[in-house]
Amino acid sequence: MLFITVSSLIRLDGLDTEGIRIPHADKLVHAAFYGGMVVFGVCMSFQYKPSPSIKSKLWFWVIAAMGYGMIIEVLQNQVFMRDGDVFDALANTVGALLGALSLSFLFNRLPGLKWKD
Repeated sequence: MLFITVSSLIRLDGLDTEGIRIPHADKLVHAAFYGGMVVFGVCMSFQYKPSPSIKSKLWFWVIAAMGYGMIIEVLQNQVFMRDGDVFDALANTVGALLGALSLSFLFNRLPGLKWKD
């Protein structure tokens, strides 16, 4: 979370980023970061007892990641004078949902990795 916050809010003016240009690659980075946030958040929440259901943990982290991504975009635009972008927020949301779908697939489809609710 700290890495996402710092990398989202610092200004990178004057940084030489010449090289390979991939259109909209930043959206893939947004999706990967927020998908990772959901995966790591759910996995870390297994250590706490009493434990809510797996589905509630999954939805909590998806909603938290989506809200966090929206807050970061507003902060970028209003406070840190960076370009907050609706499509970045959308990429964050897609990443969070993909992270949840990945966990759901892993723990519901692969033998030996069944969630116990």
